[in-house]
Amino acid sequence: MTEQPDASGPWFALAEVLWRAGDEDGFADAFRQGYLRRPAMSGALQDGEPEDRSARGHALLRRGIRYSRVIASLAIAEARLGNSAEVRRLIDYDRFFRVDTAEPPAGQSLEEFHGALRAAIRSGLRHYGTVPRAIHSGSRADRLFKRPTKARDQLLSVLQPHIARYVAALPDDDTHPFIAARPHDYRIDGWAVVSGDETYHEPHVHGRAWLTGVYYVMQPE
Repeated sequence: MTEQPDASGPWFALAEVLWRAGDEDGFADAFRQGYLRRPAMSGALQDGEPEDRSARGHALLRRGIRYSRVIASLAIAEARLGNSAEVRRLIDYDRFFRVDTAEPPAGQSLEEFHGALRAAIRSGLRHYGTVPRAIHSGSRADRLFKRPTKARDQLLSVLQPHIARYVAALPDDDTHPFIAARPHDYRIDGWAVVSGDETYHEPHVHGRAWLTGVYYVMQPE
């Protein structure tokens, strides 16, 4: 199988040229095109001084480009500029972070459900040492929801009501980019991580995601 060429590079390069030329509309359009082709790459938001990154982030938000990497890059820039109030507004844990307990599927105990999940996870584990990924010294089962198993279907049935309630409970507030970017429809994607004593993750952003959650199948006492 031949690797597909990265079509985002020319668009991000064009966005950079247009930004330097003072064409904010053109910059935003080119950035959108690049991001849609490769969300894992932040392109024109990746480098630069905090003042410049802040200006780029606000220019994108004003034009309705509210991808997760745009919000994250803006929050980092504002933090480096010392604008703590703006950081708290963008990354508002009290407002957006939720912890809940899920019930197992009907007719199953939690132990039975988690046992089936563990078996499905173990069948696709791959260990990551020092490869250039966010995870280090841990194991991961990628594309967990792409594999048609009963455990996968049951996990989806457990998660979907919680996600629906979370989305429905958000207020109507177009002034906040995370809320304004709330999708009309969504799909769930994910992977499973098995961590040891030396496992850690580097800080990162899920470029394709609007909302990120964690479901704990097992955890230490």
